[in-house]
Amino acid sequence: MLPDDTLSRMNALQARFDQLSAIAQSLLTEKDTPRLLERIMDAGIRLTDADAGSLYLVVDGQTHEPAAIHDCRSEGLTLLFAYARNHSMAFAFESFLTPLRADSINGYAALTGDPLRIDDAWHIPADAPYRHNRSFDDSTGYRTGSMLTVPMKDRQGGVIGILQLINRKCDPDGVLDLASPDVAACILPFTEDDERLMRALAGQAAAALENSHLHSRQQALLDEQRALNARLEEANAQLLALSRRILT
Repeated sequence: MLPDDTLSRMNALQARFDQLSAIAQSLLTEKDTPRLLERIMDAGIRLTDADAGSLYLVVDGQTHEPAAIHDCRSEGLTLLFAYARNHSMAFAFESFLTPLRADSINGYAALTGDPLRIDDAWHIPADAPYRHNRSFDDSTGYRTGSMLTVPMKDRQGGVIGILQLINRKCDPDGVLDLASPDVAACILPFTEDDERLMRALAGQAAAALENSHLHSRQQALLDEQRALNARLEEANAQLLALSRRILT
């Protein structure tokens, strides 16, 4: 018979996977990419009790069209900082491109295809091949502690984006007091169960993003066809009018 604490953990994890199953269905029905990114972020934060999170998409460095990293091949590709959410601090979100660098946390996860679970981003071991960029923390006063960074992979195993959760909170509904010297005590490490759950969410998110991108391409083709038909109709009308003038 399983110990009570093990049984309780298993039941809690199963309940979270049940939530994820319902979330996955809603993601697949969302065709609008901005709204889809918001739903993915909301799900990740809610399921892990995170305070904040970010979403990055792999894109072509020239066209900014969606792309994927296969077998660590990233020539011509870059990361698009596509969405962010923070419950403890208001900030003006702006999307931007950031290089795919193996010495950054997001770049490392994207290039290797491996998730990263970091207990304290400010105290990463010196021998780790990646570092936390503290520029956001330094400019805003935020304190990035625990991080869970998970690649989103397409059906061929290519990395199409990164799901990153920040600062798992002791109080899921609380707001971190960033001015307090004890704020770090309110932040918990992400767990193995969190990582397992987010890997599942990342897989569902990748499928939903592929579906959304396909819908966008199809819509663009339809719009292009409609515009072409309109131009043809206008040209035919002009030709008909010209022929009538010639005949009269």
